[in-house]
Formats: sequence, C-alpha cells, structure tokens
Amino acid sequence: MFRATIIAMLALAAPAAAQVTSRAPDWARPLLVVDADAVLVRQSALAAPEGGIAARLSIAPAQGGVARLVRFEASPAGATLTMRRYTGQARNGWVLWGPEQATAVPIDAAKGLQLERLARAALSATLVGGESAGLQETSCDGDYAWVEISEPGRATAVERRCAMSGAAGALIHALSDAAGSRDEEELYRAGAEEILAADREMSRAAAESLATAMASYARDDAIAVPGGAAALRGRDAIGVFFAGAEPYAWSPAGAEVSARGDMGWSWGRWTRGEASGDYLAVWRRDADGAWRYAARTGP
Repeated sequence: MFRATIIAMLALAAPAAAQVTSRAPDWARPLLVVDADAVLVRQSALAAPEGGIAARLSIAPAQGGVARLVRFEASPAGATLTMRRYTGQARNGWVLWGPEQATAVPIDAAKGLQLERLARAALSATLVGGESAGLQETSCDGDYAWVEISEPGRATAVERRCAMSGAAGALIHALSDAAGSRDEEELYRAGAEEILAADREMSRAAAESLATAMASYARDDAIAVPGGAAALRGRDAIGVFFAGAEPYAWSPAGAEVSARGDMGWSWGRWTRGEASGDYLAVWRRDADGAWRYAARTGP
C-alpha cells in the first residue's frame, strides 16, 4: 500500500507517457497510476477483451472525500466489475484505501448487460454522435469524472465535471452506483461488511475443522488468547493448540474498520455446549486484499 501511495503522489509531477494518460485531466492521474506500470509510472492501455468492451471510470468529489477507480469489462464469457478506493483530496493527494489489488464487485448478468449497453451507447455518442465533453467549469461542488471506453478497433475518453449529462453521464452514474463506496459512510460500511464476511466464513470453516480454521485465517504473527490458557503466538502454535481443543461455534454481531481500511475488529458470541460468552477479533488486511485476524480472544 505504501508503494502505491508513493506512486500516486509521484504521478502528480510525472510527465505523461501513454497516449491516454496525456489526455487525462490532472486530478485523475494519481488514481489512474495504480492501474499502471509501477516502475515507469505509466498508465497501462485500456484494452477491451476480444468481442467485448471495457470502461474505466476515475471519479472524485471536487471538495475531497472518497475517490474511486472503477473498471468494467464485458465479453461473451461474462462481465466483471472491479474497483480501487482512495481517501483525501486533489490538492493534497489521494491515499489508497484497502489493498493494492483491485477489489471485485459482484454483479449479476442483468447488471452486466445494462452496463455493457450503456458503455456502447456512450462510445457511439462520443465517436459517432459528437457528444461534447460536457460542463468543464473549474469550480463546482459535485464529482469530477473521467471515463475511458474501449472496444476492439476504437476508443474514446470523456470528462464530466459536476454536470453528468448525456450518454457518458448515464454510464458514469451507473458505474458509480454499481461500485458503491461513494462516500465515507458507504466506504466504512463496505469495509465492515468485508470483515463480517471473513468472520462468518471462518465460523463456517470451523464447523468442519476448528484447528484448520483458526490457523488458516490467522496472520503469521497472530496472537490468540483462549480462555484459561496462555497466549498463543504465531499461526503454527495456534494450529497445534486447537487441534486438541473442544470444538465451538460463534456468530459475529458487529464490526468496525479503520480510517485507512487496512485494519478492523469484530465481536460476537461463542457457544460450546451449554456454555457461551463473548469474543473479540482484530483483523488486518493482506496486500492481496484478504482479511486475516491479528489477535483473537475466545473460549
């Protein structure tokens, strides 16, 4: 994450290298650079899949807050939507929120088809219909958006500032809504839901093997504090201890996430036969985006 943050800051001063980068507005370049060659600080080309279409949306609030880089691809094999999230502002820079890898956003077939149709309509509107780049005032209170669209043989890019009109505006709205995390509240709620999902997955895995779940969801340097026993340090020690422990189940009741999106905690109730109690787990996000617990209390 530190590497990606430094790259994003360097991009503010780096000369444009790729053709699309040279057209991208200054505010969008720090977002685009993480979808890039990390050594050359060069934006990778937006290539559409064979027989399909791709769209990449850089969107940031004019007054600062949560910015996002959303990428959509549709092909005969199906559609995918991924996103990177940032906090900050254009003047002082954006900090990557969460993992360096793009986060997959689940979409169903109907949503994929809708986004594909909007992307094709926006591409035609700009290349064939001559749709203008839209309102370009330098002072506004809404979102700045830069959307690139590509299919084999042709591509376009459009900027919108605050006024999200026309076919490109419809695509921008649809991509933004589908990705979510549009403001701080949605961002932190999404992070908390990711932690709750990891805790629930771990609980389901524990129903089959408590030792495997406790070890596989732990960080290498994790600490577990089972009731009535000394603290266990490290994944191996945790696996050995719980291999001989009586199984138990748990259910998370809530979760919170840090402002940087790289740490959080969950809590809930555990049960073992007639006994029950509370537990607390502290989670850290790996570079690949997976949540693993760093510390955990329990029975």
